[in-house]
Amino acid sequence: MVKALRKLMAKISRKTREETETVEKWTAAEYNYLKEFEEDLQELKTHLNDLKAEKKTLEKAKAALTMVGRAEKRLDRYYNRLKKDIKKLVEILPEHLRQKEIGIEEQIEIAAESLLKQSSRYVGNLKDKLNSLITQFDLLEEYKNKPEKAGITKEINDIANNLIKEINGILEWIAGLVAALKKEEAFTKLVIVFLSNEEKDWASKLDDKDYKVRIEAINNLLRLNSKDSITLIRRKVIDKTHMVGQCAISALVKLKDNGSIPLFRKLLENDKYWLIHGEIIDALAEFGDKKSIPIIKKFLSSKKKYLHSHAVAALGKLGDKSSFSLIESKLSTKDDLFIRMDAIKALKRLGGKQAVVLLRKALKDSYSLNRAIAIEALAKIDFKGNFSYVKKMLLEDKDNREYIIEILSENLKPTRDKKEIMEVIPFIEKIMVTKSEGPDLRKLAMWFVAIKFKSKESRALINKIYKDRNEDGDVARYALQCLRI
Repeated sequence: MVKALRKLMAKISRKTREETETVEKWTAAEYNYLKEFEEDLQELKTHLNDLKAEKKTLEKAKAALTMVGRAEKRLDRYYNRLKKDIKKLVEILPEHLRQKEIGIEEQIEIAAESLLKQSSRYVGNLKDKLNSLITQFDLLEEYKNKPEKAGITKEINDIANNLIKEINGILEWIAGLVAALKKEEAFTKLVIVFLSNEEKDWASKLDDKDYKVRIEAINNLLRLNSKDSITLIRRKVIDKTHMVGQCAISALVKLKDNGSIPLFRKLLENDKYWLIHGEIIDALAEFGDKKSIPIIKKFLSSKKKYLHSHAVAALGKLGDKSSFSLIESKLSTKDDLFIRMDAIKALKRLGGKQAVVLLRKALKDSYSLNRAIAIEALAKIDFKGNFSYVKKMLLEDKDNREYIIEILSENLKPTRDKKEIMEVIPFIEKIMVTKSEGPDLRKLAMWFVAIKFKSKESRALINKIYKDRNEDGDVARYALQCLRI
């Protein structure tokens, strides 16, 4: 098992090393083509009197410059691949190695992106100057026996010298990138050795006497992001300390281990493992395992009330339309507001007419947050069909007025819902002018009528608020902002 983990980490590091070598290859290619170009320029300077030879050298220089451009494009492509691989490697490394890799990553990024940016600019620049050089050689041929020859020769030397100077600048950037790539190559070799040792260490700690160490071992095997670590983690689902089991279940979900579903179903049917049943129910819902629905339904009548919440939430997540009557029974659970909350959330997920009927009943819940979730669910399932209920709650539910105004603003469209907007604006105006409603709610009401829906009729009321000397200063300032818009 540890061998499998080591194999995966070696694979990631090997891929990074291969990409590093490819980038090195194309960096070297660009270097070589630039050197060829530089040598051609030096040759041009030394054979200014042999125009036939110069033409051949100019053709060689043009060909070398074309190859520089091609190498640069390949370098760009493979550098972007390498960048992605390094980021993957950074994610799985322990902190002290991660920081070292980030340092090398930054060096490569600075060198490569500077090189690509500058060489891209300079390839165009070099091409322009090479064309100027060709023009000057054409003139040299025309004026070879005339006084102008000296001036043309000087111009050729100046252009060639400038080109050589710019080439040397690019070669310096290439040297910086090569140095950084060599560091990355050496680092990936180090990573393979280190990570294989780290995996062995964490695997051995899965059976440590201290449950905290066992939890740490699971989390670190998960961090290494190896699906081959699944077998190691699976056996810790059944641990003498339930918190270790809970951690293992969570890790298997994150690793998307569908293969653990049969184990989870089996453990659900054994009361001995009741301390991890909640996490198992959540995991089966996360995996979308509809075959576990009959087992999960049984937990709605469990003596352990906290499992009711897990079960009802799972049924909603699994989209079990046959569970409406069971969920309805949980809406009337008087002694546990969280079971009712999970039932309301499950109805929101299930949707449909049956859910709407039950959610309307949930608007009478004694807990304000549950009522707010029910209002939001009704708006999401069918805002038009439930508008009258949302409006009614705006009138009756003082605790959730701010939240309801936000729901109305998200769902009402000025061009489509003029009738509904006109129905709620009078009451929102009433909130806006009622000082006992509180500054935040009143400002939200002003925003709704004046900014969101631009009610001209409301401006007179906002103006009155602004001019009231006994008004809250914050509210009056906001009123002035609304009037200025």
